[in-house]
Amino acid sequence: MRPKIDKILIPTDFSACANVALAQAAALAKLFDAELHVLHVLLSQKEELNSLIYKLPNRQELEHSQRKRCGDRLVELLGAIDTDGIETQTHLLRADAAAPAILEAVSQQGIDVIVMGTHGRRGFRQFLFGSETEEVVRSAPCPVLTVSEKATPLRENWPRRVTVPVDFSEHSRAALHAAKELLGRHPADTNAAIDLVYVVEQPVDLNPCNPLDGWTTADSLPQIVHTVKESLSKFNQETGGPEIPCEIEVLEGRTAESIAQHAEATGADLIVIATRGLTGVQRLLLGSVAEKVLRIASCPVLSLKGSSTGADVDA
Repeated sequence: MRPKIDKILIPTDFSACANVALAQAAALAKLFDAELHVLHVLLSQKEELNSLIYKLPNRQELEHSQRKRCGDRLVELLGAIDTDGIETQTHLLRADAAAPAILEAVSQQGIDVIVMGTHGRRGFRQFLFGSETEEVVRSAPCPVLTVSEKATPLRENWPRRVTVPVDFSEHSRAALHAAKELLGRHPADTNAAIDLVYVVEQPVDLNPCNPLDGWTTADSLPQIVHTVKESLSKFNQETGGPEIPCEIEVLEGRTAESIAQHAEATGADLIVIATRGLTGVQRLLLGSVAEKVLRIASCPVLSLKGSSTGADVDA
């Protein structure tokens, strides 16, 4: 049995983007009846002998004042969103870097899902994608939900429509299974749907693990689309989980851009993507297609490490 989502962690740098992510985290906590843990990392200054900070006589007093101010801000943030019925906890950690502190909190608190903004303030407390957020997504032992500042407002019973990119690996199968489990939490919702997406790039990637093995760029696109659609349908049928209506889409273009554009065009509430997949043009490896999707998607993106046994999300 897959573990239930009991604890959700939202790191915040008090930026506008982090506030959007906090609202999303609260919605997720309500969906799963989970605890919501809000974390702020107090970044330490380097203690060099010639540093002015090192010589300040009231340094401890300043640090205590900073901790109190940040603690008060965490309480204010929780008071500004709907946390009715949610058990909440706030955490302050002092560290040299944010990502290791976030991962430490995940371990200490037994966190099941991390929610993070993909853009924040620059400088001392940065959560810019490509630094802390990227490191957390790469290293976290649990799924990570990334939310951009331009994310659309939440719908009731979020999510209802989910985009799942597939490369026919077992990793992407785990992503599909997770999407089904999420949507399966509202079985009476007739609007729930999954868009199963495969992107054909030119030249066609020859990979023995996908249905296009043996095809060449000389083959017509309609033939390729027909073959992939049949394979996607079979892939969906063979994947366990609740029965959710599924739209099958074969797109042509640049993979990450096509995924993000399709999700926006269909009004997707969420993209669920595996952070490890096949090598080659169609891969969904973090640092390649998945990283680009996280950066450019207008809706939240749930990144999870694939497995051959299913997803780490339970209904």
